[in-house]
Amino acid sequence: MPYPKNHKQQTRQAILQEASKAFKVSRIHSVSVPKIMKEVGLTHGGFYAHFKSKDELVAETCRVSMEHSVKKFEKLIGNLPKKDSLINIVETYISEEHIKLPEKGCILPALGSEVKAETEIIREAYTDALSDFVKLVRTLLPEDKNYLANGIVSTMVGSVLLARSVTKHDFRSEILLDCRKQLIEQITLIYD
Repeated sequence: MPYPKNHKQQTRQAILQEASKAFKVSRIHSVSVPKIMKEVGLTHGGFYAHFKSKDELVAETCRVSMEHSVKKFEKLIGNLPKKDSLINIVETYISEEHIKLPEKGCILPALGSEVKAETEIIREAYTDALSDFVKLVRTLLPEDKNYLANGIVSTMVGSVLLARSVTKHDFRSEILLDCRKQLIEQITLIYD
């Protein structure tokens, strides 16, 4: 019996979804292609029908994961005013839930500490993902303040990366609270 017409695309999406979860939870080099394929219910050999290399998989995972994050934020903000939209993104992003569930979160803090040592294809995809997030934030800022987008995104990503890295729960909570408060105060001043 032949596979359905869209079987290859569905399989590719399943591989990307599993890879996204795995890379967000573990370091890139801790996650093997055979492990990803096993989780999807396929053999290692089937991987090469979808990707040329693990680097291509990581790069595509960055792109797809950020597309998913941007869509999630666009849905979250709906038709809210720009100020409220930006505050909602900050509160959702810099949260205990984001720290505790990295597999459901943003790819940027998950790979942020290791991507600088990766191949050009991975670094370019990560750069594009970061740029897409900055563009989203920029659309929510007044035109004369859109230069603040890089700082806002850097604070969000950095706060999550650092909060996940520390061992003391109180310190983690302090990082999240302080960064969230700083950004909300900054955003409030922009619009007042």
